[in-house]
Amino acid sequence: MSNTMFNRNSATFVDRSARSTIEPEELLADQVRVRRIDVLEARIEQPLGKFHLWLLFALICAILLTFAARLWYVTVMQGPVYQALAQETRSQTEWSHAPRGVIFDTNGTQLIFNDPIFSVIAIPALLPKHQAQLDDIMRRLTPLLNIELPELAQQFLDMPLVSFRPYPLADHISRETALAIESQFADQEGIAVKEQFIRRYEYGSLLAHVLGYVGRVAANDLKLNDSYLPIDQIGKSGIELTYEDLLRGSHGKREIEISSIGEKQKETVTTEPIPGSNLTLTIDLSLQQQLTDALRNALSQAGLTRAAAIAMDPRDGAIKALVSFPAYDDNIFSQPLGNTPYQKLLSNKDMPFFNRVVGGQYPPGSTIKPVVAIAALADHIIEPLKQIFVTGSISVPSIYNPSIQYVFRDWKEHGWVDMREALAVSSNVYFYTVGGGFGDIKGLGIDRLEHYWRLFGLGSTLGIDLPGEQAGNLPSPSWKQAVKDEQWYIGDTYNASIGQGDVIVTPLQIAEYTSAIAKGGVLYKPHVVQSISNMSGETTVSVNPVVITNLNGIASPESFKVVQEGMRRGVTSGSSRLLNSLPIAVAGKTGTAQVGGTQQPHAWFTGFAPYNDPQLVLTILIENGGEGSQVAVPVAHDVFLWYATQTK
Repeated sequence: MSNTMFNRNSATFVDRSARSTIEPEELLADQVRVRRIDVLEARIEQPLGKFHLWLLFALICAILLTFAARLWYVTVMQGPVYQALAQETRSQTEWSHAPRGVIFDTNGTQLIFNDPIFSVIAIPALLPKHQAQLDDIMRRLTPLLNIELPELAQQFLDMPLVSFRPYPLADHISRETALAIESQFADQEGIAVKEQFIRRYEYGSLLAHVLGYVGRVAANDLKLNDSYLPIDQIGKSGIELTYEDLLRGSHGKREIEISSIGEKQKETVTTEPIPGSNLTLTIDLSLQQQLTDALRNALSQAGLTRAAAIAMDPRDGAIKALVSFPAYDDNIFSQPLGNTPYQKLLSNKDMPFFNRVVGGQYPPGSTIKPVVAIAALADHIIEPLKQIFVTGSISVPSIYNPSIQYVFRDWKEHGWVDMREALAVSSNVYFYTVGGGFGDIKGLGIDRLEHYWRLFGLGSTLGIDLPGEQAGNLPSPSWKQAVKDEQWYIGDTYNASIGQGDVIVTPLQIAEYTSAIAKGGVLYKPHVVQSISNMSGETTVSVNPVVITNLNGIASPESFKVVQEGMRRGVTSGSSRLLNSLPIAVAGKTGTAQVGGTQQPHAWFTGFAPYNDPQLVLTILIENGGEGSQVAVPVAHDVFLWYATQTK
């Protein structure tokens, strides 16, 4: 046999004859290698112990549980987030602001304007999801917006993760800052500069309690109404609040389809912005200015700060002027609220934000006597010409000890007075008698007094289209027992009959019942808005007079005429004589309402003109002003004088 062979793998020839025979040491080495291989195979084939098996099982279970928990967290806990993110990513919504409606006075003078400003906004869904990138954005924004980093970080934390709604970061930024932000964040869709509008109240504090103001939408508003955007300004007070739904209009929407790589594919306008409606008020700006100036002068001369006044058209309930002191400039709400003027107003003990005309509650004093007179005539308690001799007081014995006499005083001895004269000189004893009874006159009693007071609008709100209206209080035996745990006495009825004790009213309510007396018994719902129009100026709604109560079937026209004549006599020869010099005939009633303690009484006047054709009711209150004839009547004089010159 040949000593050579062909190796196919290497394509070479191997010459076996070239190898020598196998040496003994090679056999020994082979045996050693075989023994090592046997040992290794024995180790590999050896079965695992129970400990190792349980350890392996636990490890596998832990891995599976980890995957299951992660799957549950992503699908269940974070499912809505990722689902919303996926949906919003496929269809992104952009909003366009609707202009807020503006407001005019009754003569067409524009009272509110919308001024443009720059604001910085964030779109949460377009912001980076990595914290490091977000931190970088905040660090770059902080010096530009002049905001501390923790404050800015909190704003970002308060934003929902996937929302495409714009969230405010800063308002009132300068044009230079706006350009800098647009330049530095040109590649970041989540940060943008937008032009928005702020309200400019052209006449500032003159109309603050009528117009009110707007402010940033609150978190609760966003929850209750998803049509609001976080950057919206909404009505917070006054007409801005009452007519918020009409003034704000509705935003426009544009749907943008986004590809999986973030490119815009298609834009569709789904809703055009609808501008808010415009409002025309019943307020006469010139009359508002005259009433404000007259009231301010009276307060300045008396060293006082708190007052309220209202002018109303008795023919339909239209409010022609409304003044509350102290007032505030509603333009401060167009600036950041941390500014000093706002803080000073907020801490002012005279509460300048408080609308005293609709919300202030006071004893009416003698201004309530015309209503008591109507009630006495309607219930036939007394005839208008029957006279009562007024000596200056009446005395009533105690029901427990007749030797004890309770004395109820008048402000002077008036002698013989009938109803017209009693109204003119404001006799307390006369109204003690017809209200609570004395001698041979039975009197109305507290229940009938309350009945008529409610017919004239007391004890409940009247429904004026301004926020903050209060109902006042009408005392009764049940009320006194429940509130004070005390019995009702005849003295309580006497005090109520002259507008003292626990009878509480608002200036609006006094103007309301004065209007009813002036026009023979018709109470109209008071209102401040005259009409509603669109942005083109076309009137869409006219506010028609609404009758609350018609007292023509309760009291006769003759009864109203008697009371009107008594109020007119109050001007010609009574406590309102200062008004008798006017070129226009005025009827009125003064009031001096005691408030207890060492405080001065509240000074009241309420009246109407022209006497034979009432077109204007004027009610004035000066807190702690003293005698109504000395403090409130001069204000009425100045306003009626101006009014007379305007109506010639």
